[in-house]
Amino acid sequence: MSVKLQTTAAASKGLRKQRAVAKVNHSRVQKSRQLITTFPDYPLISSTPLRYNVQLNQQLTSVQQAYDYLIKLESQLSHLYSIIDQEKDLNVIQQQANTLFSLLLQRTTLSAGTVDRQLKIVLAGSAKVNFFSDEFDKLLQQSAGETLLFSLTGQKEEMIGLKLPEQSLPKQRLLQLNKGLGRLGIHGRYNDHDQVVFTINESRWRRLNNHLKVKGEGHCYPENEFVLVQLRLESALEQQIQHIISDPSGAKSYLDQIKASLHQITQQLHWLAIHKKNVGNRITAMSTFPEAGTAILASHALFQQLSDDNISYSTLSQAISGQGNVRTATVKNLLLGYA
Repeated sequence: MSVKLQTTAAASKGLRKQRAVAKVNHSRVQKSRQLITTFPDYPLISSTPLRYNVQLNQQLTSVQQAYDYLIKLESQLSHLYSIIDQEKDLNVIQQQANTLFSLLLQRTTLSAGTVDRQLKIVLAGSAKVNFFSDEFDKLLQQSAGETLLFSLTGQKEEMIGLKLPEQSLPKQRLLQLNKGLGRLGIHGRYNDHDQVVFTINESRWRRLNNHLKVKGEGHCYPENEFVLVQLRLESALEQQIQHIISDPSGAKSYLDQIKASLHQITQQLHWLAIHKKNVGNRITAMSTFPEAGTAILASHALFQQLSDDNISYSTLSQAISGQGNVRTATVKNLLLGYA
């Protein structure tokens, strides 16, 4: 009877041990699956897909999109300059100007936001536009204090209040204006010509231009109603081409502006070339086998090591498995350190 009880107890103990081992193994499998699904991140597919980190692939994609767009634009702009300079038929000039204007209107889509309105490269962050406001200029020059309430309508209404102190300097008033309008994504600054220039993300410009209203205390703005704030964009190639379309007979007067735009594009392409070279150097530095044939030599060397009697294959296998179980954050930090 006692033997039977001891046997049953031993069997029960063995079953509990097997369940505990199975639970541990299941936990390890779950952790392993989680590790596989969370790292590495899926890379961005560029025109030339690479197997490196996401940040590098984003840079490559942005560079390629900006380069492709600027090359197309340079070609069309050069052609327009040539036919205007040669005094070709006005219909030919107008047709080429229309083609170029269509390309400029598609800038955001074709360049994926990597080229701004002034044809400058934007590889990080969002493209911005500059604008002016005669009303804000007068507001900054006033000495009277005033509480202003701004309203930006559209899909949703945003309201911002701010107070301009009495007897304050224009730069002090601009600082107060920035504190309030900054919550709408607007920032003002003095340029090299001592003009106040305001900046906002290009994606928000259309809404701002059509829906920014303000009311005050009766000094600069009325007290009882909101009035639309008048804004105007900084001059750009887009506007000049519009003028040529409207009046092709005066196209020759825009040759200097077109030439300046071509120079701007050339500078940006030169900068892109330098950036592409730097990225290429980074890729070369990250390459495991930079020279042809080194991968085969490495595989032969590994074969020789595994064939050596002094080296235990099981030990090597355990070491490799151990590398696979390193925490995700550690692996990412190591990769970023070599990037």
